[in-house]
Amino acid sequence: MNTFALAARYGTPSSYQHQGEYLQLNYGSAAADCQVIVLVDQEQRVAGWGSSGNNCIKGGIGLKDVLE
Repeated sequence: MNTFALAARYGTPSSYQHQGEYLQLNYGSAAADCQVIVLVDQEQRVAGWGSSGNNCIKGGIGLKDVLE
């Protein structure tokens, strides 16, 4: 999935930052108890991800959703 598909599915990330050759997109929030971090490469392909928070596991957005 590329960043355009991520934006179409999840909306604009709450924040982002450059991590070397990757762009880190941050979704969710600590207040919502679900945070998802997606790393995309320069060709806008998902290179990695991570999630934390109880609501991610209980039906919020999580890794399997990001990679579908």
